[in-house]
Amino acid sequence: MRTFKAAGGKPIAYMGWADELGLPLATVDYYETPEKMMGDRSATQAFFRLFMVPGTSYCTGGEGAFAIDYLSYLEAWVERGRAPDVMIGSHVKDYELMGKAFTQLRLPLDARLPVRFTRPVCSYPLQAKYKGSGDINDAYHFGPVDVR
Repeated sequence: MRTFKAAGGKPIAYMGWADELGLPLATVDYYETPEKMMGDRSATQAFFRLFMVPGTSYCTGGEGAFAIDYLSYLEAWVERGRAPDVMIGSHVKDYELMGKAFTQLRLPLDARLPVRFTRPVCSYPLQAKYKGSGDINDAYHFGPVDVR
């Protein structure tokens, strides 16, 4: 990671908390290693962000807000210096029932697709929590909390 950082790299890693094939906690450990080796959280977040997506399965799909346009957030960070603290994810209603694999989902989302709900997906170790009022299907009504 030191070499990647020195070259100006800005990785965005993500994993679903409901990933049945991978090991979500191993991903968290991988992310926390630079914090231990290269400084603290702010030093790590200056060049590396991790997003743990609640309810999302292996790479995509599941019960969570799995449809996230990671490339747009990465471009904003690399090209305009806007590091992502929060990404907005969508749960596309019955996408798998439309006869399409999740890997066929194109981002940014087509506005004609039926979105069941949106959620903010926060940079680890933050996680979105419902504020207690407003539409529970709208990302706007959630705020970040530290899960460590």
